[in-house]
Amino acid sequence: MFESNAFERVSDLMDRAGIIVPGDEYVKDDISQDINISTPPGMEVSVSTILGDMEQESSSLTSQNRAGIIGRTQPSFLGRRDKSRMNSSMESLSVFTLGEKRGSSSRSIIIHRDGEKLIADMLRFIKLGDIDANPYVNSGDHIEVPQYKGDITVYGEVNDQGIYEYKEGDRICDLIGFGGGLTSVADTSNAELIRFEPDGLSFNRISIDLYDAMYKNPDAPLYRLHESDKLQVRRKFEYKVFYDVIVNGEVKNPGQYAIKKNVTTLTDLVKLAGGFTGIENLEEARLIRLSRFATRDMEYERMKNLLVSERTPEENDYVRSYQRSIEGSINIDFVKLFRDNDLSYDVVLQDGDTVHIPVVNEYVNVIGAVKEPGNIKVKEGADLMYYVEKAGGYNWDAYKRERSLIKARTAQRFKTRYFEVKIEGGDTIHIPSRVRRTFWAYVREYTNYATSAATIVLIAAQFSK
Repeated sequence: MFESNAFERVSDLMDRAGIIVPGDEYVKDDISQDINISTPPGMEVSVSTILGDMEQESSSLTSQNRAGIIGRTQPSFLGRRDKSRMNSSMESLSVFTLGEKRGSSSRSIIIHRDGEKLIADMLRFIKLGDIDANPYVNSGDHIEVPQYKGDITVYGEVNDQGIYEYKEGDRICDLIGFGGGLTSVADTSNAELIRFEPDGLSFNRISIDLYDAMYKNPDAPLYRLHESDKLQVRRKFEYKVFYDVIVNGEVKNPGQYAIKKNVTTLTDLVKLAGGFTGIENLEEARLIRLSRFATRDMEYERMKNLLVSERTPEENDYVRSYQRSIEGSINIDFVKLFRDNDLSYDVVLQDGDTVHIPVVNEYVNVIGAVKEPGNIKVKEGADLMYYVEKAGGYNWDAYKRERSLIKARTAQRFKTRYFEVKIEGGDTIHIPSRVRRTFWAYVREYTNYATSAATIVLIAAQFSK
C-alpha cells in the first residue's frame, strides 16, 4: 500500500516499490493518501524492510485513498515523496529489467484509473526522455505490472549497444534511440537486421537503410521489430581510420606518424621525421612488419619441444637459425637506399610498421675466457687477435680453436679458424673455456670405451665360430 497524491508519477511510485534499481532505502514522509500494492505471488521482492513502521499508520487510511499494483510484484506499502514519479517510487524491489535479465516488464505498466487505462513505459522515459511515458499516479489508481515479454538487441556503431526489452510496436528508430543513437562512423546505408523464422531455429538477414528507417519512413512495416530481433550497425569502410607507423632511433624527430595507405614510402617517413641525426647506423637499420595474417611455423613449434638429442643435425640447425632471426624483419638495404639513392630498395609502408635506426656502434664486445672482457673500440682492418690482446689476452683455460665471431646485424656465428670475417662495430667475439673434467670423469670415459671394445670383440668371436 503506497501513499500518494495527485502529483505522483508512475516512475516515482515504481521507484519507491523498488522495481528498477535495488538497494534504495525507504524514506518516510507525512502520510496523506495511500496506493495499495497487492499482487499474486510469482516474483520475490524485498519489501519487508519497507513495511516496518508503515503498517500501523496505513491501516487507519480509508479504502478510497488506496490504489493497487498487481502483476509481477508483491503486496506492500510505503511513504510517498511529493511529486515523485513511478520509476523512482519502485526502485528497491529489483523487479524491473532493461534487458539484462527477465522478470517484470518495465515498458507495459498499466495504470487503471476510473475505468480507463494509462500505459507507462520506463525504458522510453529513461532512454528517450519521453515524459508522457511516465505519468503521475493519483490516489485510487491500480498499477498493473505485466510479465517481461522478450528482447531486442542493437550492437555495433551505437553509443550504448546492448539488449533491451521488447514491446509490440517497437521500430528500428526506437531501438537506435535505446542504444544512445548512432556513432559518427556508423554506416547508415549498410545495417543488417537478424530475424528468426517462426520455427525459432533458422533466421533471415535483412538489409536496412538506417537513414530511411530513422528519418524518412520510420513507420514502414519493414522497420517494425519482432521479438528477438538483432540489429547490427556497421562502421563505414575505412572512414576516419588512421594508418600509423613508428620510427625510432637516429632520426631528428622519432615517434609515431600517420601515413597514407598504399602511398607513403620509407623515404617519405624519414623526411617526415626530419632526416637522420648524422650518427645513424644504416648497416643495422631495420623495418619490422608484424603481419596480422602471419601463420605460426608449426615445424619449428614441433622441433623446439624436442630434446637436442632427439633432433637430427638438420633440425638443430633449423631451430638455431629460426631463433636467431628477427620476427617480421623486412630485408631492405638501407645503405643503398639512403646513401646511394637507389630507389629500387624503397618500400611502401603499411599500418603498424616499425622502423629502427640504431646509432653507430664503435665498439666490439669481447666475452669469455679473456683476462679483461669488455668493449673494445673498433679499429678498421684489425683482426680477431687485436681485440683479444686489447682484452688482456687469453685465460689459461681458453679454448682457442672454438673461438667465434657473432655478427651484430644477422646474429650469425662464425668459427674464426674456418672463416675470415670482417669485424665491425656491434660484433661480439666469444672465447669459450675448456670444459674442466675431474679424474673420475676420465675414468668413466675410458671405462665406457673399454666396455664397448670388449663387447665388439665378444660379438666378433661369436660370429667366427
